Amino acid sequence: MNIGFIGTGSMGEPMARNLAKAGHSLRVYNRTRARGFGAEGFLVEHQRDLEWTLRRAKEVAASGRPALVNVWLDKTDFREGSISM
Repeated sequence: MNIGFIGTGSMGEPMARNLAKAGHSLRVYNRTRARGFGAEGFLVEHQRDLEWTLRRAKEVAASGRPALVNVWLDKTDFREGSISM
């Protein structure tokens, strides 16, 4: 069965995971993309934030959750200079 799922917050994430485990095909939408993939998202806007952000992202990853770090480089024609890693 194909299921559309909106929101992967405290209730939505476990519900979507259970549906996927049961073999259903999901199309998931979440306001924040990282959460939509079950990850925790981080944004680095200034160099002073880099060390703390990477340390926190490593802690999240070590706990078994994916971590997405988005770094703002400078304004360009491509996504206003952001890069995700």
